[in-house]
Amino acid sequence: MRPRDFQQWAERPPEEQVAHQVSDIRTCIQESFSRLDSSTALRTSYEAVISSPVRVLSELSEFLGVGIVDRATLEHLHLTPSGARVESHLEKRIVNALGSCK
Repeated sequence: MRPRDFQQWAERPPEEQVAHQVSDIRTCIQESFSRLDSSTALRTSYEAVISSPVRVLSELSEFLGVGIVDRATLEHLHLTPSGARVESHLEKRIVNALGSCK
């Protein structure tokens, strides 16, 4: 997405162009949100999703008026980075059993 005034930044160093682009996108998003009724928009952040996924998913579910999953299921949610290997429940039991043999 190009900043609204990208032509004025074309000759600047790439780092400055990127910083300006990020700043302009944030400004555009903030301006757009300010025009919305607060009941039609839900704000969150990447940091909130990572640090409190259960809270964010609960807020999202409530905001949308849908039941994504029940609270008990959310409490046992563990996010795994994309591409990471996920240990199955059976593997976890085997590892725990082997660990107790030491």
